[in-house]
Amino acid sequence: MGFYSNGKLLISGEYLVLKGALALAVPVKFGQGFIVSQNINNGLKWKTFVKGRLWFYAEFSQNNFEIIHSTNDEIAQYISKLLFEADQISGGKLPKDRVYVATEVDFDMEWGLGSSSSLISNVAYWAGVDPFELHFRVSQGSGYDIACARSDNPLFFQNNEGGIKVEKTSFDPLFKNNLYFVYLGQKQDSSKSVKNFILEKEVGTSIIDEISEISRKMASANNLDDFEIYLRKHEDVLSKVLKQEKIKSSYFPDFEGEIKSLGAWGGDFAMATFKGPIEDLKTYFSGKGLDVVLGFDEMILNSISNQ
Repeated sequence: MGFYSNGKLLISGEYLVLKGALALAVPVKFGQGFIVSQNINNGLKWKTFVKGRLWFYAEFSQNNFEIIHSTNDEIAQYISKLLFEADQISGGKLPKDRVYVATEVDFDMEWGLGSSSSLISNVAYWAGVDPFELHFRVSQGSGYDIACARSDNPLFFQNNEGGIKVEKTSFDPLFKNNLYFVYLGQKQDSSKSVKNFILEKEVGTSIIDEISEISRKMASANNLDDFEIYLRKHEDVLSKVLKQEKIKSSYFPDFEGEIKSLGAWGGDFAMATFKGPIEDLKTYFSGKGLDVVLGFDEMILNSISNQ
């Protein structure tokens, strides 16, 4: 028995999606596989591989997935809770004994592309339960990453008093060859960023509406110049809300394009626009100590094309 869920990137609406803003999100061409098989020993054996190498191992008892042994207590506790909650939602139908689970993450864990959300989605597949219900039992996030885990196309995501809304959209711009994704080398703990933002920030309706409008305009922009205008507006709004300097101002003031933070500010990936040769782009970022630069089609999973 096997499952696969996609990773994710949040193109617009970071932080404010937690307050009900419409966000533009994309599944990526990286994700996590999940294989379940029988095991001759009691309990549940779990292995997580990252790019083919063993990264984590644990053994759980058949008594509510209690931890018997693990190579990392914090990860084991998270998986134990995830399995327990999935079992609760399923009415106790999740197998607990003589089970072997192997997961395979096909991207560097530090990239922040959704190792947790793709795992939640896969466990929900296995348990036959709603992935959003499982997500909200173990996470305070908006759920956009769960929507991406189950989608083959870019999407608009919104979670407000009206509930969760997921709308497929086309985000395959004519200028996509001028869009790049740069790994900033600073893995962020999204759960801490989410918790802090929820507790500390009050955001007015006008700001939520402005970001929602920018999200739609970014997805439908017909040329790079317009896209960069919306990108700058988005960064301006978030900079004021978060009371933080924009990433371009802080780290790349001499860059001949625009740069937008994706997800938690200060880490993981950023999106860069650039009109010159990719060699020049890579040379620039390499000079900043950043060597992971991916093109649009290298990163974004998109079965709907507008071309």
